[in-house]
Amino acid sequence: MDMRTGVFARSINLIALDISDVCLKGERCNGLQVLPTAYHLLETLTVRLFDAGDYVVTPVFPFFKSSALKSLTIKPDDTLPKSGPWAYFSHFMTFVQRSSFSLTTLFIESLNLPDSSMVHLLAHVSTLLDFTLIDTNVPPEESPITEGLIESLHAYRYRKSSPLNGPLLPRLRSLKLTYDGVVFNDQAVVDMIKSRWTSDFISGQEVDCLRSFTMTYRRRKKVLDAYNVLDNIERDGMRLVILWKDDLARKK
Repeated sequence: MDMRTGVFARSINLIALDISDVCLKGERCNGLQVLPTAYHLLETLTVRLFDAGDYVVTPVFPFFKSSALKSLTIKPDDTLPKSGPWAYFSHFMTFVQRSSFSLTTLFIESLNLPDSSMVHLLAHVSTLLDFTLIDTNVPPEESPITEGLIESLHAYRYRKSSPLNGPLLPRLRSLKLTYDGVVFNDQAVVDMIKSRWTSDFISGQEVDCLRSFTMTYRRRKKVLDAYNVLDNIERDGMRLVILWKDDLARKK
């Protein structure tokens, strides 16, 4: 949906919306209301990270809210993708808290964001069932996929710095991570996956069993036996996929 003509502010019956994370002052912001417009039917939202260059811009998030949102995608703009840290995370989180939606699907691609900020976001979407996080084209030091994030996703040994008093994403059924770095703590991943399969028995917490896990290492060579300990979980019913650099090369 293009905001140039102010259609954004008038189309309150939208079910799906595809927008940039910013609008250009004096042009694309024309027609937007100062107070947030309520989109009571909006279920699917795609936010594209836009590089406006030297233009003066303002984030779109203060202009709307949606309590019905179920699916959220955050990814680079097709023509002018944003690079570097995301300057509008605080505006986005205000939108999330203002909307109070029960999100079930979250897809995030190429977003420079500290792991602590990612945990902060996930703490506000406890209803999430499917989560995909891809750090392609993000410098390793700015990737949200870290050992800290993995520890925060552990069902009963989550980080003490977590903003919750309980597990993160207790309803999570499907988790897909794509990591662009060359070094990672495989044991931390193994421990997290095991905790999400047997958490009820160990911790007493109400955490749904993870049904599907995919970890893609785009630049890492296979580490032999790193995930063999999870074979029993896979035989018991979890869909488990670990892809390495060599696996991706063979698929081309």
